[in-house]
Amino acid sequence: MRSHMMMALGLVCLMPTVAISQTAQVRMLHDSVSGVVLPGQTIRLRTVVSWQNASQFAGFKGDALATPGIGTASNVGSAYMAGILYVYGQAIGSDVIGHDIAQIPAFFMGTVFGPSTMNTGFDYLTYNWTAPVVASPTVVEFDFVTPWFAPGVRLYPSTSSTAWVNAPTTFIGTSILVLPGPGSGAVLAAAGVLAWRRRR
Repeated sequence: MRSHMMMALGLVCLMPTVAISQTAQVRMLHDSVSGVVLPGQTIRLRTVVSWQNASQFAGFKGDALATPGIGTASNVGSAYMAGILYVYGQAIGSDVIGHDIAQIPAFFMGTVFGPSTMNTGFDYLTYNWTAPVVASPTVVEFDFVTPWFAPGVRLYPSTSSTAWVNAPTTFIGTSILVLPGPGSGAVLAAAGVLAWRRRR
């Protein structure tokens, strides 16, 4: 009996320890119900950050890019206001460049600031994008891109953590279809008729 018990204890000791890993998701969303806009129309874009198995958001940085680089970004904001480092990205052309938020761990602050444990998503970055004039229907894709030295969302695994971990992060983009403006077809047709008459 004793030998069986010792064997069982030995097997338990040999079993690998299961570690709970931190994961994160970064998702781009827009508020257009139809997913179709005309030149001059403005949509609101959101970069939503969520995570699992960590007590606190530690930081994240990068750029929100439009492909192709058309349209105009403006009115940059965020729902996260508790960061010790808080840098609004700059709206440059169609993109928002250099959005950066970082947070001191709860271990030093005595409490968790910002989004709570097992966060289901907060608006890390919000901004407007205004559609440009296009000659033909054009799909514009929006993605959040991080620098090579900070590839994902940083998290504090627990309230006693003094150092962050770089969590494996899934990135999901979005897109919008920009149509030529109303009457653009008629204008192009008229221009074609005029050109044909000049050639005659």
